[in-house]
Amino acid sequence: MTLESALLAALSAVTTALCWVVKLMYARLLKAEETVEELRQEMERLERENGHNSAKVSMFERCPKRQDCPFTNLGHLTP
Repeated sequence: MTLESALLAALSAVTTALCWVVKLMYARLLKAEETVEELRQEMERLERENGHNSAKVSMFERCPKRQDCPFTNLGHLTP
């Protein structure tokens, strides 16, 4: 084996290894992007749910007929 063929074989091995690493990193990037998208949607859903629940609690707290309110039986909502 000549020096040139040995260098060419080494260069080929390094190139193959780099391509393999890039392929793995790209797969991880795609998976991370999917996870971020799922978490973003879940966060938006939870923010909407929190807004709805906050509005319900606020309406209960401002109710002028608090004693007659059907929600007064729920102990965790009364102050």
